[in-house]
Amino acid sequence: MTPLHDIKSGESMKRYLTLAMILLPLICLSVTRQVALDGSQAYTTIQIAINDALSGDMVLVHPGRYMENINMSDKSNIVLASFEYTTADTSYISSTIIDGSNGNTSTVLCYENTVNCTISGFSITGGKGYDYYHGTSPYQIFGGGFTSAR
Repeated sequence: MTPLHDIKSGESMKRYLTLAMILLPLICLSVTRQVALDGSQAYTTIQIAINDALSGDMVLVHPGRYMENINMSDKSNIVLASFEYTTADTSYISSTIIDGSNGNTSTVLCYENTVNCTISGFSITGGKGYDYYHGTSPYQIFGGGFTSAR
């Protein structure tokens, strides 16, 4: 006859295995979307990679000056980062630049519906930037002169 505690531990093990089988595919579904100006990666613009990114994804930006404005609206759990994020080499901050000098008012937009996103390892320049409050929730809008780090 099987002792009662062995039956309970067997049931617990089944629960853990079932939970692992459900969660493992979710963990494995995250994607690193790489951006490089020279066309050597799947993306040549940061914004298109962000547009394609899903929750849990990373947009990893190769060094260069990206002349574009970034809009993170409606994104959640996205990491937008230079190689500084993955290597801890701070020289990537000055060599990976988001330049919003193409006439728009802001360089990086993170509206209130942007949830749990990380922006790390860039020099951000150009654009005007401003803080805009709508009710009690601020819109966080970055202009030039901002350097991000961890």
